[in-house]
Amino acid sequence: IYGKHLVRFNNSQIITSANVGIIVQTYQTTQDHWAERVYLYNLNIKGNGTNTLLQFTKASKVTLRDSTFWDFNVGIYCQSGYGLVIQNLRMEILDQNNITATGIITESGDSTYSDIVMRDCHIGMDIRNGRNYINRFHPWIYNSDVFPNSICVYDKTGVSANNVFNDLYADSFHHAIQKTGGGQLLIKGLIALQLEQIITDTGIANGYLVYYEGSYSK
Repeated sequence: IYGKHLVRFNNSQIITSANVGIIVQTYQTTQDHWAERVYLYNLNIKGNGTNTLLQFTKASKVTLRDSTFWDFNVGIYCQSGYGLVIQNLRMEILDQNNITATGIITESGDSTYSDIVMRDCHIGMDIRNGRNYINRFHPWIYNSDVFPNSICVYDKTGVSANNVFNDLYADSFHHAIQKTGGGQLLIKGLIALQLEQIITDTGIANGYLVYYEGSYSK
């Protein structure tokens, strides 16, 4: 999908075995801030457990709403761009043998992610850039095989790359938050839960709420 489009999928289901199911690109060599926008509504896409379902490449001012993703290696990969608005998503791994999936990888900035529910992603969100707002984010794990070393939020941003979470629910992950690099991570409202049954099934109970890999100076 390239250029300015409003696409209503009307809950049609796309099944793909391609390495990348859909690529959205809004500009090529220059960053046109306002001229070209893409709006994607009611997208339902199912993968084969080894692919990326939706990739934003050089994408600005893209809106994705009211959509569902099943069975992927990476659900959404925000490779480059800014000003993304991603809202009201359901992301689920149905294949019980897929225990390494990542819901969202973002290398984009200045973007908003809201009202996202995930099930059985080993990493909920892998953040590699800053100035993002994530609101009402609720990944959870039901499959005990996904639990060992699972991470709800993995923030890898560097200095000056700040991200804000409002109402984060790390539901049944081994580790709630892992942080590397010098960027700031601000969390307003956090619930972290581990299910007794998963701990019983796996025999693992030494998870952490926040783990920071790096140095601190004041």
